[in-house]
Amino acid sequence: MSNITTQFSHKILNYLFGRVLYTNIAAYYMGVSTTPIGTDGTDATEPVGGGYARLMIPNDRTSFSAATNKKVGLVKQFQFPESIDDDAGERGMST
Repeated sequence: MSNITTQFSHKILNYLFGRVLYTNIAAYYMGVSTTPIGTDGTDATEPVGGGYARLMIPNDRTSFSAATNKKVGLVKQFQFPESIDDDAGERGMST
């Protein structure tokens, strides 16, 4: 990943040069898909019902590593709560 969006680069530049205050994102949300997700991010099908919920990951130093080689990683494990498919019992494969 060597590029960022134009919109995000404008936000960074406006922040660095005093045009705006930057408000950090408080949390990210991770979900699963019951279908393969396209390389462009489309075609995701999130489960519905059965106790499924997106996983909230706080945006802080206890969740993410410092950036190295243009990447950050999770520094602790997060686990989705167990959910049951309303029609078929346990959930099958998810992406």
